[in-house]
Amino acid sequence: MTTLRVVLDTCVMLPQALNNLLLTLADSELFRPVWTADLLDEVERNLSGERFGTSPQQAARRVQQMRRAFPLAEEESRGYRELIPAMTNDPKDRHVLAAAVRSGAGVIVTATLQDFPPAALDPFDVEAIHPDEFLCDLLDLDPEAVLESMHVLLERNMLPPRTVGELLESLERLTPQFVNAVRALLVARGEAPDIGAVPAASSFPELTDEQVSALLPEMREAYLELRAMDPAELLRFLGHTKLVSAAWAFLTSVCVDGDLLSVWPNVDPDFRSVLAWRWVRDNHYQMTVDGWEGEAVAAALAGPVPEHPLWVHFERVHVRSFRAMLPDPATWGIGTGTRIVGPGVEVLYVHEMSTLDSGVWEPNVPRPVFPILMHLVDDRWLVRNLGSEEDPAASA
Repeated sequence: MTTLRVVLDTCVMLPQALNNLLLTLADSELFRPVWTADLLDEVERNLSGERFGTSPQQAARRVQQMRRAFPLAEEESRGYRELIPAMTNDPKDRHVLAAAVRSGAGVIVTATLQDFPPAALDPFDVEAIHPDEFLCDLLDLDPEAVLESMHVLLERNMLPPRTVGELLESLERLTPQFVNAVRALLVARGEAPDIGAVPAASSFPELTDEQVSALLPEMREAYLELRAMDPAELLRFLGHTKLVSAAWAFLTSVCVDGDLLSVWPNVDPDFRSVLAWRWVRDNHYQMTVDGWEGEAVAAALAGPVPEHPLWVHFERVHVRSFRAMLPDPATWGIGTGTRIVGPGVEVLYVHEMSTLDSGVWEPNVPRPVFPILMHLVDDRWLVRNLGSEEDPAASA
């Protein structure tokens, strides 16, 4: 068993894709995770806050699952609070360094390196590393183990990301160097992932009885229903996987993680432009007072990789708006039926599953639904409208 102890800071345990990968790598014994009750309390509190929008029950369940998977992670740092007064790094993060010192961890993985200056860490022989650098180090150390861990993670997922391409897309904003390194490694092996691709219908995951038993009850029931389908029916059912996967990945990032930036390139350019101009019009007076030129701001915000200073305000408003339109993410269900609006344009519908008898939608029964207009561009499904089946460019 590896003896490399690593303290995971709160900020790297909040993004679901990053946290899942780190813990899967730990489960493969590439390192031993260390955390504290205080760190997990921060995780639970932030997950159920405004940015991530997870229900308190979901946040508590995620932390409980982490504790169950790594029962020694807290034991490693027992007694760390006694050391906090001796720490000299940023006051709000002294408990993190104290946990590293008490557990004998040589590494703290954190995205806030400025809170852990070398002068405060060197006396204890501790190093703070960004998650991007940490993952790159593990990839250099044991590329086979890292790639295998990624596949284990994907095989376990019942929802996107379900492919290497999707996983890398979800990590790209947080760990760009690692993502580029994995892609380069796969290209060198002739195994380059199809970015955003989804499993073929024929690759429906075959789980063992033990794996099925480990699923959450609602996932277990859905899996067993799919497995019992006639092969031809299952093929038709999974034929919409790519479309549904693209919509689900967008909604999860925005409504669960509070992150619009990472999936902004997956929004149709026309819809990006409409959202940007609406926001500029709604804030025209204050922008004029502050000296911003509306047309230039709208153009910058509508780009696929916006870097404008006002993006943080734009993102906050739209994350709040999308969350208000949708039901609780814990009750989402995306119907497999779509409505074709035009060439390469289809509408999906998000259902409030808690209102459905036995979780099954029945035709001709009025139920609240949330439409998502999707546009196929260069073999990629892009979000073209939310909450309406109308073409946003036509109604702008």
